[in-house]
This record gives sequence, C-alpha cells and structure tokens, in this order.
Amino acid sequence: MAKKALAYILIILGLIGMAYYAVPQINTALKSYVPSGVTDIYIIVGGVVLFIIGILILKKKKHGLQKGYEFPIYHGGNVVGYRRN
Repeated sequence: MAKKALAYILIILGLIGMAYYAVPQINTALKSYVPSGVTDIYIIVGGVVLFIIGILILKKKKHGLQKGYEFPIYHGGNVVGYRRN
C-alpha cells in the first residue's frame, strides 16, 4: 500500500516536472521555487525520470512463492489434513 502511494506521488511530481516546460502558467508559478542555477532541461529530465520510476514501481510484480490459505479437511468431526489454495 505504501509503495503504491509512493508511486502515485512520484508520477504526479513527474507530471508537474514535465508540465513545467509545456504549460506557461505552471512555469511562472514554480519559477520562484526553482534555484537560479537549475535550467529548464534539468527539471524536464527529472520529471521524466520520476514519472518512469513511479510507473516501474506500480508495474513491479512480486516474485517468489505466495502462500495460499490453508483449509482444514474434515473426516467426520476430526481434522485429517489441510488443503492449500
């Protein structure tokens, strides 16, 4: 759950970074927060990188064994074994 939230935050920050160049209103709004030595290309590249990292986190599949649930097998009133799903 936390990974998903982090991924969405990175995607949103990446979109803002990419929109920094494309949308003039965002560019003027964020100019005061960006240090003077940082050029527009750094912000755009950083936005693309954050966006890609966010997508990769969302698409990452878990590898390894996933435990299934165990259900008891009854014979009469006694448990004789367990079945995995």
